[in-house]
Amino acid sequence: NNEETDFVGFKTGKGNKVKISEENLAKAQKLLQDDEMDFVGFKSGKGNKVKISEKSLNKAKRLFEEDKDEEMDFVGFKSGKGNKVKISEKSLNKAKRLFEEDKDEEMDFVGFKSGKGNKVKISEKSL
Repeated sequence: NNEETDFVGFKTGKGNKVKISEENLAKAQKLLQDDEMDFVGFKSGKGNKVKISEKSLNKAKRLFEEDKDEEMDFVGFKSGKGNKVKISEKSLNKAKRLFEEDKDEEMDFVGFKSGKGNKVKISEKSL
C-alpha cells in the first residue's frame, strides 16, 4: 500500500496522541528561527523539569572529557519510563546479518514504524 498521509502529529509508544499547545508550538518555531539556542535543561514527556544532581552532571562531564576520541559501549535501549527494552536473540542475529551483508553498500532508508510496529506514512508534501 503506497498511500501517504500528511503529518498529523506525534504519538506515544502506546499510540496516544501527543498534545502540543499553540503556545509551545509558537515557542518551538521561534527557537528554530533563532541562530543560537541556549540549553535550558531536560523535561519529561509530561513537561516536568528533569532534575540532574551535581554528582551525575560531574560524572557525565568527566566521561565526555575522558572519552572524547573513544567509542562508548552500547548498553541497550530503554523505554520512555526507563524500563530496559528486551531484544530477542533472533532479532539481534537478524540485525547483525543485515549489517554484515550491507557493510560496504549504502543502505536504503525504508521508513519509520510506531512503537506498536505500524508503518508511519509521510507524504511528499510533509517532507
